[in-house]
Amino acid sequence: MKEKRYVLFDLDGTLTDPAVGITRSVQHALAAFGICAEPENLLCFIGPPLIDSFETVFGFTEEEARQAVTVYREYFVKTGMFENEVYPGIVKVLSGLKKGGKRLYVATSKPEPFAKEILAHFKLDGFFDFIGGSTLDETRTRKGEVIRYVLKEAAIPEEEAVMVGDRLHDGEGAAETGLPFVGALYGYGSRRELENAGASVIAETPEELFSLLTGGETERLFWAETSEEQEDAFRIRQAVFAEEQGFQNEFDDRDGDSRHLILYKNGRSAGCCRIYPEEDGVWRLGRLAVRREFRKQGLGEKLLLEAERRIRGLGGRTIRLSAQVQAAGFYEKLGFLKTSDVYLEEHCPHQDMEKSW
Repeated sequence: MKEKRYVLFDLDGTLTDPAVGITRSVQHALAAFGICAEPENLLCFIGPPLIDSFETVFGFTEEEARQAVTVYREYFVKTGMFENEVYPGIVKVLSGLKKGGKRLYVATSKPEPFAKEILAHFKLDGFFDFIGGSTLDETRTRKGEVIRYVLKEAAIPEEEAVMVGDRLHDGEGAAETGLPFVGALYGYGSRRELENAGASVIAETPEELFSLLTGGETERLFWAETSEEQEDAFRIRQAVFAEEQGFQNEFDDRDGDSRHLILYKNGRSAGCCRIYPEEDGVWRLGRLAVRREFRKQGLGEKLLLEAERRIRGLGGRTIRLSAQVQAAGFYEKLGFLKTSDVYLEEHCPHQDMEKSW
């Protein structure tokens, strides 16, 4: 992503963690309707406009939702807005960006008076040239509307601005106004949500956020341990092998007993491969894939070399694989030798290859 001078920040889930105050305020509002809900089931209220959340999550009519917002604010204004904390590292990020010549702004769906009071309470307001939010009468709540308002009021050139946020609506608002979107994964959105929101890059920590906003890059390569990481690997394979190359039988029983390596570039799922033991000292490597937009960056080689390093660490002495013929040269450069004639796998010519040490 090209470095930008003007940075617009979401508030909840990006600068501060408001979970306690927001969920208690929602519980207070729901109690007026005879509804009980546990805090962990109300985290979805962090970020989107409140009326939308009451309508979507609890099926309220627009009138009921507006009543709920009124009751919500009874608790929030007195107590809830201060049951909140600044994310560790955010002050350092904001300070570093300001020292580096960035102009900083807030664009939040939270009512503007509340946003200003919260930022002043945490002594963050001095970092921002302008703090923009929704109106108390809920007439400017859509993220695109708030971003346009901030751009206009602060006279920000759109081509030099970027939006930072942690939820889908932040990305949708950025797209609506033509701004690139940086996802804050340390907030309340998942990586998939942020990718679906069109995030150009995704920061897992405030420290990574600073790097990405100042022209740096991040790269992570590790075992896919969580269900979300494994799903990311499968989505890469689906995109590359099934959708792009037309393979029909991409997933098989081996997926269950394989170890999957996943590579994230600037926070986005970029590449993967899988390995499993075939016999004593011999490991099978396969499903090496890199998304189209991340190719020609050496990521396939990094995945293969990391797989080899880990196989060596597991006591392996040989790697075998079935290579697409058009990719055989790539493997040969990394020390693999052809061990079979060409054969078809589905519609595609393949050749067995291996490397020993």
